[in-house]
This record gives sequence, structure tokens and C-alpha cells, in this order.
Amino acid sequence: MIDFWSEVFEHIRNRANQTLASCIGVAWGIFIMVVLVGAGNCVEDSLLKLLANEKNNSVIVYGRTISKPMKGGVEGSAVQFEIQDINDLCNAIPEIDGISPFISTFVNIKGENYGNFEIAGVDQPFFSVEKIVLQEGRLLNHRDFVESEKNVIISTYIRDVLFDKKDAIGKYVVINDIPFKVVGIFTYVQYDRMLFTPFDSYVSAINNMPKFGTFVYTSGNKNVKQRIKNFLGQRFGFEPSDNNALYIQTYEEAIDSVNQAFDVVRYFLWFIGISTLVGGIIGIGNIMVANVRERTKEIGVRMAIGATPQSIKYLILGETSVITFLAGAIGISVGWMLLEFIGFIIEAMDNNDIVSPSLDIKTTIFSMIVLLIAGLISGLRPATIASEMKPIEALQSE
Repeated sequence: MIDFWSEVFEHIRNRANQTLASCIGVAWGIFIMVVLVGAGNCVEDSLLKLLANEKNNSVIVYGRTISKPMKGGVEGSAVQFEIQDINDLCNAIPEIDGISPFISTFVNIKGENYGNFEIAGVDQPFFSVEKIVLQEGRLLNHRDFVESEKNVIISTYIRDVLFDKKDAIGKYVVINDIPFKVVGIFTYVQYDRMLFTPFDSYVSAINNMPKFGTFVYTSGNKNVKQRIKNFLGQRFGFEPSDNNALYIQTYEEAIDSVNQAFDVVRYFLWFIGISTLVGGIIGIGNIMVANVRERTKEIGVRMAIGATPQSIKYLILGETSVITFLAGAIGISVGWMLLEFIGFIIEAMDNNDIVSPSLDIKTTIFSMIVLLIAGLISGLRPATIASEMKPIEALQSE
């Protein structure tokens, strides 16, 4: 066995240029696969980490368009809420721990510089639903909401754009010619380009229509979801089963949606990686066929001195397997180094919301197994050609 593998490596070493040409396609294919899967895992893990910032019992309710009307409802009409609706909802379902409207729009904002960002109007319970991390200043407090103060909290990104990364606490941003005082700076990737102000302040300064299509709430009782559907269905005249009129997404459903979406993305990335890999594998098979043609006399001599067709076949398959393994190892190593470099850059950015990409060990092992099997399959044709040669014809070839 040792002599066999020594002979395989000797043949590979003597044909270094051909070996290198064979390796490039496969190494590139598995490199692409490793990087794509690693990058996909990075995005998925970062998004799941972002969702983990929300409380596990947080729920988002979206009002949409009625498609299954009941008495008093009109098919095609929009479901828009008012403050009284969610107040009544809380009174009817005391298991709701906190509830807040959510209304937003993009506006031009002037600080020391200009920018176009999204401003949202919310009530105080919103901040018990979302884990917004303050960097400076304070959150909007009870007085801000009771007195409809023109105060805002802004993200660090908006602070950097509007105030050139300088201190913004106590300064003003102008929206629709109305000054809003900055009382807090927060960090939260999901709301990186958003400002928050009291709901009443939003209505008076941004939009005189106090209706909204979204609200958020928290509750430790999972039965609340169906009771909300029943209550709002009665109020707006649609069937509680009408998901087109009312869409409610819990934290668990958001996680499931992300996982399902990334399952599709993952399959797509695998398809791209395997497609690239197949091209390299085919290249190895073709190069090995050419290699066998060049070694016709050598193979004839081997057969003439007693080599069996089976031993010739094993020799060619052995060479193909080693070349495939070396190409795979090179591709994985370079891919790992690239992912580590990207991870180093992410760490240098000091952004805790982005997870560094990593080499998926299970994916790597599976890829190598698939690669070796594919390499053996691609080597069958040249190995069969070599083993079926007639010694006399092989010795007479030019």
C-alpha cells in the first residue's frame, strides 16, 4: 500500500504543471462554496442576534386590507387604528402588558447637516417592547408623552451624519420647520436610520391624521393573539381568520420566518458553490483523460511486465483522488483565511450587532466527502480507458 501511494505521489510530482492546472478549478469551486456558506451564516446569525434584542413576548400587529368582511365591514377597505382602539383593546384584554402605536415616514431633517431619515411616533410602552440601548442622554420619558414635547431620540448613525459625530445631546433637529430637541442617542441596527418622538408630537408636526396601521404589544399569554383577532374583527368588520386584514407576528414567528428564508438562501448558495465545483471536477476528468493518452506507452510497458488492468485503474483513480483532495484542501484553507480576515475587519469596526463569519465544520467535512466522491467518479472514465488498453497497441503508439 505504501509503495502504491508513493508511486501516485511520484507521478503527480513529475507532472506538477498538469496537477496545478487540475487543482485550480476544484480549489476555486470549493473556495466559493466555503466563502458563500460562511458569509450566509454570518448574515443569518447577525439577523437572529438582532431579533434576539427584542423581548421574547413581543408581538407586532399590522393592519392591512379586508378580504373576508363580516357585518359592517367592506371588502377592500384598509384597517387603520386609532389610539382609542388600542386603549379599548387593553381594557378588553387585561393580559396585554404593554401596547404602543407605531407610525413612521421619511422626512428631510436639518441638524448641522442635512439628511433624509425615518421618524416614528410611539407611546412610552414601546420602549418596554424594544431593547433600545442608549449611548448618551435618556429615553423619552413620561413627561415627554403627557405634554407632547417636541423631543426625539436618534441613532448614532443619524448623529454622525447630522452632527459630524459630535455631541448632539441638547441640540435641535428641524423637521417641517419645527425644531425637535435631541434628548438621547441610541444604538440599534434595526432602527439605525430612525428617530423616535412621542406619538402626539408626531401627529401634530408630521402628520395630522392620527391613524396608524401598526402597533406593538407584549403579553405573557399566548392566547392573547387570537383574542386580539376576535376583538379587532368585530370592531372593523372582518373574519378573525382574515390574515389579509390583520397580520400578527410573534417573536417566535419572526425567528421561524428568518430560518425559512435562510433555508432558501442556503440552498441557493449551495447550488452556486456546487455548480462551480462541478466545473472543476469535470476539468480534472478531462485533464486525466489527456494524461492517460500521454502515458499510453508507459501504461503499455507496465502491462507488458505484469501490471493488471485493475492495478492500472487503481493507479489512475488514486492520482485523481489525491489531486482532488489537494485542491479541496487548498480551496478550504484560502476560504478560511478570507473569512478570518473579514472577521478581523468586523471586530475592528467594533460593531457587536454583526457576527463574524466562520468556517462551518459540518459543511466543510460534507463538502470534502462530496468532493472526493465526485473526484472518484470523474476519474472512472480515464481509469477505464487506461485499464482497457492492449499492451501491444499501447507500446506501438506514437
